[in-house]
Amino acid sequence: MKKNMKNQLNEAMISSIRSHISEGDVLVNVLMDILCIGKEAAYRRIRGDVLFTFDEVAKISHELGISLDTIVDTNNKSKSFLFNLNLYPTTEYILDVYCKMMNDHLKVFYKMKKDSDSLAKISFNTLPYYFYNSFQNISKFRLFRWMYQTMGINAPNNLSSFSLTSEILDLQKKYVIESSLVTESHIILDKNSFLSLIKDINYFYKLNLISDSDLKKLKEELFELLAGWELMAMTGKTESGKNILIYISNVNFESCYSYYKSKSLEISHIRVYSINGLSSTNPYVCKIHNEWIESLKRYSTLITQSGEIQRIEFFRKQRGFINKLL
Repeated sequence: MKKNMKNQLNEAMISSIRSHISEGDVLVNVLMDILCIGKEAAYRRIRGDVLFTFDEVAKISHELGISLDTIVDTNNKSKSFLFNLNLYPTTEYILDVYCKMMNDHLKVFYKMKKDSDSLAKISFNTLPYYFYNSFQNISKFRLFRWMYQTMGINAPNNLSSFSLTSEILDLQKKYVIESSLVTESHIILDKNSFLSLIKDINYFYKLNLISDSDLKKLKEELFELLAGWELMAMTGKTESGKNILIYISNVNFESCYSYYKSKSLEISHIRVYSINGLSSTNPYVCKIHNEWIESLKRYSTLITQSGEIQRIEFFRKQRGFINKLL
């Protein structure tokens, strides 16, 4: 019985791997690359002659984004699911952890771009790095705000004294490029998405943590950001020519929800603790997550190539908030 159970788990692992790699990838080559083993050793694991060790399962799960609970509980009887929560160990490594988080996000986009029909569904109640990574001053402010909140006296004294490392700038540039290659994106914006960031900047300015010159730069970038998103709403295309649908929600929602799907990957993500997040590749969790984002559309107005009055009014209000508060 125990042997049969082990064989079932091994077969479930192989099945999961097959479902998480692209059509052009060869299973034996994937195992060789991830586990650093020879071709014959990889074939033994595929045939079930040699069972995967726990360390090997962990490596494969991390590399391909496979949810272990789907393998252990194939019948989904327990209704309990594993989530990945990235938290920094100490404040000393806060920027290193940010780089790790960015790399984890990039791995998702690298996998998705192998497929020609990748999909992203995202609902925002405040602007995430999806919006502002191409804007150096805004992205610097959001990181500074996070550090100021979590590091206390160890945080930079003010925004001017804080600078982004070349590694962070490079990762953010890659993020902008890779995220724009998703075939189709559905974006739902809370009406206060921009306002929350504007209020944060205003608050830190009043604390004398943002200089007049930095405030001017932030303001200019906010206007540029709005112009770019208004153009996408009008054309229905990203800068890379991919399809995008933008909605304005008529109700408030609690957090930022993301759902990504391609032939080789399906993952859900909920933002927590400012820039951290809970993610899961469990099919049932992804299904519920997708349905939740879809339900928000019923309370939203599509402003992409339609809803012209609502689109004009929304972006006019955001510019008014910037002028009034900054």
